[in-house]
Amino acid sequence: MAGFNIMDILNNKTTAAAEAEDFAPIRLNYKEIIVTKHNKYSMDELQELATGIHMAGELQQPLVLGRVNGEYWLVSGHRRISAIDILVQEGEEEFAEVPCRYKDMTELEFRMELLIGNTFNRKQTDYDRMIEAQEWKAVIEQLKAEGSFKPEKGTRTRDYIAQIMGVSAGTI
Repeated sequence: MAGFNIMDILNNKTTAAAEAEDFAPIRLNYKEIIVTKHNKYSMDELQELATGIHMAGELQQPLVLGRVNGEYWLVSGHRRISAIDILVQEGEEEFAEVPCRYKDMTELEFRMELLIGNTFNRKQTDYDRMIEAQEWKAVIEQLKAEGSFKPEKGTRTRDYIAQIMGVSAGTI
């Protein structure tokens, strides 16, 4: 591939995420965090999670944010922020300020971070996998349109998606 290999990017992103490099700590009111339309994964057991957070006294794992055009967009922690909202709605205002980690990103980098986090860090339903494949297709098509991704001759977008998701191209 001409200067761009999506699997190299994914490997670098997952390594970087594991090391949490380039992310700065910050505390924010959860209402300042934008939950975008890009997270379409199922969310369950929110009340149980809220109870666990309440018992611990605070989030044990910070939310991960991308600062896109000066706004804090939620990359990782959609269930946690929903559980925090439950607690605050129940009158537990002390939970409104949450620990976070953030770094500056473009919208495309944000979408890739969100997909990478969900691809490798969660159990998924069939619906989740279908949505993930659609989102990866949109991201890869945007990368191609921007000229930063040049697919190998004869390799289809679904082949890349299958490789990323660890399934067969036929499954995609």
